[in-house]
Amino acid sequence: MINFNEINKLYFVGIGGISMSGLAKLMLTQKKEVCGCDDNLTDITKNLTNLGIIVKKSYYKTGLKNCDLVVYTNAISLNNKNLIEAKKLNKPIIERAEFLGEITKLYKTNIAVSGTHGKTTTTSMIANIFEFKNPTIHVGGILDGSKSNIKIGNKQTFITEACEYNKSFLKLNPTYSIVLNIEKDHLDTYKNLKNLKQSFFQFIKQTSKKVIINYNILSTLPQNFDCSKLITFSINKQSTYVAKNLKSYNGAYSFDVYKKENFIGHINLNILGKHNVLNALAAISLCFEQNIPFEIIKDKLESFKSTKRRFEILYNKDFKVITDYAHHPTEIKASIKTALSISKNKLICIFEPHTYSRTISLFKEFLTCFKGAEKLILLPTYKAREKKILGGSAYDLYKVLKQKQAVVYAKNYDACIKLLKKEIEKNNVFLFLGAGTIDNLAREFASKLN
Repeated sequence: MINFNEINKLYFVGIGGISMSGLAKLMLTQKKEVCGCDDNLTDITKNLTNLGIIVKKSYYKTGLKNCDLVVYTNAISLNNKNLIEAKKLNKPIIERAEFLGEITKLYKTNIAVSGTHGKTTTTSMIANIFEFKNPTIHVGGILDGSKSNIKIGNKQTFITEACEYNKSFLKLNPTYSIVLNIEKDHLDTYKNLKNLKQSFFQFIKQTSKKVIINYNILSTLPQNFDCSKLITFSINKQSTYVAKNLKSYNGAYSFDVYKKENFIGHINLNILGKHNVLNALAAISLCFEQNIPFEIIKDKLESFKSTKRRFEILYNKDFKVITDYAHHPTEIKASIKTALSISKNKLICIFEPHTYSRTISLFKEFLTCFKGAEKLILLPTYKAREKKILGGSAYDLYKVLKQKQAVVYAKNYDACIKLLKKEIEKNNVFLFLGAGTIDNLAREFASKLN
């Protein structure tokens, strides 16, 4: 266990990551000296520098030598120069997820949002509703209100995402948690869906009070599983909280909320996509259980504008440019469905696969998830933490996909921009998909249009 009173100087390896940068900012507000390094200097690292945090590319010798604790992200190799040097200097070293777990122990109530999809959006919704309670919030995206991935509040409530990659969420012991969904992903960690589910079940067991869980997950729980602390949510099913009478207007949904058979109220979402009904319902369920009046929940949800890179419309004049973090086949389907709901014109998808392991483990799913796109442009794989895996590249996907639909392979961003210029026609929809740096490409393309 960390004694934060004895830690004055922290060194973050991979400080530019969305979670790591948030934790670095949090430590800065606790009057700690913070510095770090990252292989990629971006707008996030620039923001950290503007706050007074020293950020170097790849390695910062002085910062490492003088620090009391080294925090590293599991996105880097254990052979990273910083970690090797830290061990030589006998510096205490802790992985990001474990460090986050230690931070949560400082708060009276911890709320953790888990699931294969929808974590960032749902966490941000809850943060918006809880605003009057002044919680501390740690999210894997940019909050619309604060324009940051962290909001520093009081020591009463800590709200965070709980990521399943590398079993990171098992470092947390939440007071309340949400399980949005469980689907096949991160098989480089879990090998199969059964192992993935077992980790989620363990996460549920580690929650001390209540778990808000998607009704569809109940059938997958072991027969002897203790369900006494579970609160369910669903669309039109016999669950604790139910969304009924869904209606769509230009891609945004409205619905009635029931607690069992009792009508609670009506919600008109301001964000697009049917999948966000379930995200909103999960947030409603948790907040209603926290005795937050429905009037506040309704007001905050209806004014919610989502987070950066979550179906974010960058250009909306004679045609549309949209950027979305979707990188799993289920997310891609939802994003395409939403894009088609707001425009009946030609949809052009630009997709950057995220990691070789995900591409190869979900190869069959990737072959069918782009239906509805009139043209697909595939970019080289964003490898993240991985080395190339035979059969799991974007080009491998392209070779099979081209037999099924109109698809082009662009060898780099410049080649992609040239292809897109040929597609600029009135009312076209350009949908950029992926969790890597493709967002930069989307913004560059939109800025050229502006």
